[in-house]
Amino acid sequence: MSLTIASTDSELDAQIKAILKDERVSPVEFIEFRKRSDDDVAKNKRLALNDNLRIISNAADILADAIKLLTLEARRLDLGVRDNTDPAKNAEKDAEKALLKKAIEAQLAYTVVSYKSTLERL
Repeated sequence: MSLTIASTDSELDAQIKAILKDERVSPVEFIEFRKRSDDDVAKNKRLALNDNLRIISNAADILADAIKLLTLEARRLDLGVRDNTDPAKNAEKDAEKALLKKAIEAQLAYTVVSYKSTLERL
């Protein structure tokens, strides 16, 4: 299971492709990407829109942090570790990982669909 991401903004799309080209996001890449996102929010000059942009920015930070914490907990539970001696245990872990990824992907897709059905149509 996997999600893909692209942007109609050519600069953002190039940054996304550069970050994801090796299928790993380094801490430096992640920090730079977050800063770019925050810089885009800060460019808005209309006070009436600024509050909502900051709410979305904060929600994105909370979501990204929650995904990191969820991943750490999954690692603590050894969901990524395969046991070569117990195929049943491996199957159980694989099923649990698949459900976890499906749940997160559904939430991320929900957010994108919300954008596509509202602001993107503006």
